[in-house]
Amino acid sequence: MLQAEIDPRTVCTIPVGKDAQSRPINVRVGKFGPYLERNEERASLPETLAPDELTLERAESLLMQALQNKDNALGTEPESGKSVYLKSGRYGPYLQLGESDDEPKMKPLPPGQAPEEVTLETALLVLALPRSLGTDPEHSEEIFVDLGRYGAYLKRGNDTRSIVDAEKLFAMTLAEAQELFRQEKAGRRFAATALRELGKAEELDATVNLMSGRYGPYVTDGKINASVPRTINPDNLTLADAVELIKQRAAKGPAPKRSRRKAAAPGKGKVRKRAGPKSKASSA
Repeated sequence: MLQAEIDPRTVCTIPVGKDAQSRPINVRVGKFGPYLERNEERASLPETLAPDELTLERAESLLMQALQNKDNALGTEPESGKSVYLKSGRYGPYLQLGESDDEPKMKPLPPGQAPEEVTLETALLVLALPRSLGTDPEHSEEIFVDLGRYGAYLKRGNDTRSIVDAEKLFAMTLAEAQELFRQEKAGRRFAATALRELGKAEELDATVNLMSGRYGPYVTDGKINASVPRTINPDNLTLADAVELIKQRAAKGPAPKRSRRKAAAPGKGKVRKRAGPKSKASSA
């Protein structure tokens, strides 16, 4: 087995089954995570999809959704003439400029933006990011405002600052950006802030609050935290919505703890050979 050649493609392929037309559907492990493959068709696997929930029917549904995404064009960009698409990927809905096989530009939707509310005008504004605010005279570096996976942020050289108010994404001024950079950057332990109290949930026997955390808005009953999906506007979130999110998060169980392995000290990482059983000749 050690001398046999290992095919990387085979190792990174997990069969799911065959569809009604006997076409094999496989899970492939790629550079940007796992995805589904059926002949030339591709579909990203949602990050929240547990392995035991991936059935043949669910796989076919994801492939069908990916096929529909190809035709979900919002229009074209006037300057380049490239098509603008609204798609759904592993981390939720996103915008794409250009075709998938031509290194397209992709951007997530702004926080609180529902996919059905996206217009071509909005998409072009998002895809035009990052936006330059000008040069900071105190540091002689240009400041940009951009939108990433975890929301809006400012960038000046290697320094960044999060923008809590998503509406400032297209209205932020250079002076406001300078003021944010003057503030001390939050450390790894991000201090969550309460946005509003949603009310007392009888079935949870606790008060539910809407919070703003490092990775966006979430709801909590004091024991369980549940992220607010990007498709839901936090301003329109009701107590019933929050309770349902908390229940869904509780059903998934606690998040697995990451193990931290310490590096072995020099000379301590060597494998010791275990002594085998003594032969009769040596024991005699």
